[in-house]
Amino acid sequence: MSAQKVTIEMIEKNAPELLEYYANKCPASHESFYSSLYKALNSISKKAYRLRNYKIHHSEEELASFFSGELERMLFNSEREGDRTGHVDIIVRTNIDDEDIEWYGECKILALDGSNWDIHQGYLQLTTRYSFAEYGEHGIIVFNKKDKAKFRVSEWWDYLKDKESLKSKKNCEISELAFFTECEDECTGININIRHLFIPLFYAPKDKSAVKSKQNKVSKDQNQDC
Repeated sequence: MSAQKVTIEMIEKNAPELLEYYANKCPASHESFYSSLYKALNSISKKAYRLRNYKIHHSEEELASFFSGELERMLFNSEREGDRTGHVDIIVRTNIDDEDIEWYGECKILALDGSNWDIHQGYLQLTTRYSFAEYGEHGIIVFNKKDKAKFRVSEWWDYLKDKESLKSKKNCEISELAFFTECEDECTGININIRHLFIPLFYAPKDKSAVKSKQNKVSKDQNQDC
């Protein structure tokens, strides 16, 4: 008995994610590569949001590894801490018509007691330390542990435009928690697009059982310190 022939129509109907994974692995153009990558990051962001009761306690390294690992699972060629005149948190590589393309993602945590100064340090790393001008787009990934992520995005833009004398930004069609700016590389004079993405990780449940659980944990920790 011969095996059933698998067609594109069958995959589209029964397992459309396989076509998405193929597009991730073998993009047809620069535009499709960036579009697939940003859709994937949006999907991973939603997963992190669903797990934020755990993720809010994770370090920058742990969160960056989570995102890189999820990208690999989606068949992107993702690497952690690659050296590009500095160690980039996440590098995603592909090849289009024999041209190598790389996207750099610099990760920063916006902690409860943090500020936009912390994010700006990541922006400066991406735009002044790394050899990033060979490729058209890169990104900042902000793990936002404060409340009201959408408001934090607006605050960050206000801070950034003053610090870097930026005139405008471009909204992202994939996520309300992302936008694009343009940056001129000081070394080459080439303009590069930077995508700023916030990941909502704030978690502070106020129901009775959650508050009691937190109080018990604090009491246990204090007893262990004694």
